[in-house]
Amino acid sequence: MKSLIIGIDLSFNSTGMTNSLVENDIASMMEFHKIVFDDESNISGKPYTPKSIPNLNVHTYTLTRTFKPLDLCIDDTDLNNFEQLKTTLRAMSCSNKICQVIVSSVEKFKPDQLVVCIENYIMPSFGGQNSLKTVSGLIILQGFVREFIIKYCSKISLTVKMLTPSPTSVKLFFCKDGQAEKDFMLYTFINEYDGKKLLPSIDYKDTQYINDVVDSFALNWYAYSKMLKTK
Repeated sequence: MKSLIIGIDLSFNSTGMTNSLVENDIASMMEFHKIVFDDESNISGKPYTPKSIPNLNVHTYTLTRTFKPLDLCIDDTDLNNFEQLKTTLRAMSCSNKICQVIVSSVEKFKPDQLVVCIENYIMPSFGGQNSLKTVSGLIILQGFVREFIIKYCSKISLTVKMLTPSPTSVKLFFCKDGQAEKDFMLYTFINEYDGKKLLPSIDYKDTQYINDVVDSFALNWYAYSKMLKTK
């Protein structure tokens, strides 16, 4: 059995993805991807160029040009409706780029099974309306990604399994601390999982840039562990 495991740490601004090919319970390859939003606001007029890190594949996406939020509004003074439509269009664009990476990996490695692990979201108990909007937007994004994966795997007759663990359970598995902060996640990646061999140039100063990729790595290993336990 050849399984392609994909851990996805979803975000509109920067999604981390770790893809690993597992054959006979042993990982034979691992890829790192980062999907970054380009809001096309660069005042220099030059194309947006994300920071380059060896062994990290960086992809950019922009908002769809087919539709604009205002084009879909019946009342352009309804700000709530405008924000909802903007979030939907952004989720469409972001999920499209994420799904392109998934398809590329499946076509490249031709697995017998696809295992996708996406972190679940906990509705905020504080933070007000903005926090609620952020989480609701991520739920839309995750829904688009899940729908695509299910339909795509059905179309090509590829077995697919999905996991949606809570952030606490992933941190507890990865760091032995369910409340681990981003810097401790990176510390664990480097010191407990030989992260320097996988991404040689990273350092602790890169926490803000690399944290989504580290989180996706943790999700990947979480799924791998679950696979082994169910055998």
